Amino acid sequence: MRFADPALQNALAAWRRNPVDRERAMADNAWFEERVSEERRAIFEAEVADARAPAGLPDKQTWYFKNIVCQGDPVPHTFLDAFEPARLSAVQPEPHQSIVRLEDLRLPLERHGMNYMDLHECWRKRDMAVVEFEH
Repeated sequence: MRFADPALQNALAAWRRNPVDRERAMADNAWFEERVSEERRAIFEAEVADARAPAGLPDKQTWYFKNIVCQGDPVPHTFLDAFEPARLSAVQPEPHQSIVRLEDLRLPLERHGMNYMDLHECWRKRDMAVVEFEH
């Protein structure tokens, strides 16, 4: 994603230089995001406009994801028809196919009393009842 606001673009570039691997990965996720419509980018920029300093952008991005994308009022942005759907290919998915994009597994795992290592162990053991859990 490329911001129209040069200060936000500079803040994102600075975030990508963070020495902490997790922080750099989060910044790269935003930097390489290709499926953000102009409308969604503009809304994001308006919501995080006060995060022009490099240290503020990570917190504002997390806030935006939790409060606007996941829990927007009255409808989370994830489900708004106004935003262009992410085009996965030139061919649309079949109507029965489910497409899911997970940003963070911590909360769903915690709700089931698990962590990343538990999930990894289930994957290693091919415990498909856990790996393919749909609820």
